[in-house]
Amino acid sequence: MGLQESGHMPTKTADKINEYYLQKFLCERMSSKEGMRLPISSGKSIRVDLISYEVPTVACTLKTERLDILGYDLDDHSLVAFEIKGPDADRPELENLFFQGLEHRNWLERNKMGVKFLFDRDPLGRRINTKKRVRLILGFCDSEIPHLFLELRKQAEREDQYLKIDFVHMFKNENGDIELFLYDER
Repeated sequence: MGLQESGHMPTKTADKINEYYLQKFLCERMSSKEGMRLPISSGKSIRVDLISYEVPTVACTLKTERLDILGYDLDDHSLVAFEIKGPDADRPELENLFFQGLEHRNWLERNKMGVKFLFDRDPLGRRINTKKRVRLILGFCDSEIPHLFLELRKQAEREDQYLKIDFVHMFKNENGDIELFLYDER
């Protein structure tokens, strides 16, 4: 199975707030002309444009591992790996989010030239900068960040000083819109 075309996004309608609904919402937001503003650490934000969703990252015989959303930063052109869990994720699924996201981000880091070749449709190939490190965004609906995530991030950042991992809280506000807030607990 080949990779999707650039800008590929979910098309089915979602009738309730679940992981698919959130994925579709994020893809639509990223596909807007100005991209999606996403909070990151240090009180900053980045503008992310969509490349694709459900991107195969690891080939295996039974079920291919897939990154939920692949985007790129509109300002510095680095790749952004966005892994999410919906509101009905149980504790083991939520805890697995960190390891799954880190595995997908590491795969992207090793294969970003191939990703650029497949998805960078700009005539001069300027959308994706392969010299920049891949940023990992982990999005989930719990109101509190699992303490384990903070410890795992500290350990991962000690091993790789250039690693960028941010945690984003996703929730539906009173107007029915999805909002994203950074868990900034550094």
